Amino acid sequence: MDNSHIDLIVADIGGTNGRFALARCGAAGQGISLRAIRDYRNAGLAAFDDLLALYLADLDEARPQHACFGIAGPVQSGHGRITNLGWVLDAGQLQQRFGIADVMLVNDFAALAWMLPQLPAGATTAVIDAPAPPAGPRSVIGPGTGFGVSLVVESGCERVVVSTECGHMSFAPCTRMERDLKAFLEPTLGHVSVESLLSGAGLVRIHDFLIGHAASGSSVANPADITAAALDDSTPSCTQAVQVFLSIMGSVAGDIALAHGATGGLFLAGGVLPRIASLIPASNFHERFVDKGPMRDYLAGIPVRLITEPYIALQGVAALYCSQRGR
Repeated sequence: MDNSHIDLIVADIGGTNGRFALARCGAAGQGISLRAIRDYRNAGLAAFDDLLALYLADLDEARPQHACFGIAGPVQSGHGRITNLGWVLDAGQLQQRFGIADVMLVNDFAALAWMLPQLPAGATTAVIDAPAPPAGPRSVIGPGTGFGVSLVVESGCERVVVSTECGHMSFAPCTRMERDLKAFLEPTLGHVSVESLLSGAGLVRIHDFLIGHAASGSSVANPADITAAALDDSTPSCTQAVQVFLSIMGSVAGDIALAHGATGGLFLAGGVLPRIASLIPASNFHERFVDKGPMRDYLAGIPVRLITEPYIALQGVAALYCSQRGR
């Protein structure tokens, strides 16, 4: 391995899309550059191996002998499972099948968390302004096909990332409508988790509940159609669904900030929120975020920012690999 840089294949694999790139990073994961970026839909593919084979077939240069794949699910000892696809990955098997010398698996939100202390200028926009954050824990959360949560803590020269499965925490309703929403979902879902509502499918569930609750409106199967209708305010039920979604998002974000002690800031990511960023200021996201009784002032001091750069997770995957395997 050239000590001046590392070349590797990186991927960010969610429940709906897979993103790949070739990355080059300097010592300890600094100076990351990406090239040969490709986006794929996961639908119709049986396994991650099929997706990786597509990307390798698209490459017009020699493949690197190092790879790191960020996946939307838990990773332990070189084994991972993409929760909302059921795809199982094994680093050793991937090395053998594709002839790659070293494969590392990481949680996708752990890769995002790793990047939080070094986010490039222009990669985020403010959702809640607060004073410049101290060197405290930083959290990243976000809804997409599922709901990801991780945090990063720095101490001296050390940086530690903790990936979590907070999306599967039980949903805690805060209003009468939300209690009715939970009761509406329990017969079909059983356990109503945060992810049951804060995800693309969750937005559809909220909308279905609202049209049933009001006894008017038509079901919408695609979350992108709901967000589009909310953005142009053409369908009242879609506008309301997004507002309920953002209210729940604010409450859950506040809970996670408290649980993590995220005084260094809370960052929003995932596939859903960037689409509806313009609707956040008029929502009660901010009020629900700080509405935690005696902890209101504590939360008011935590900045909240939305990550808008679409390939930050790929950079994080590369940086995480290089910092751990490039020493």
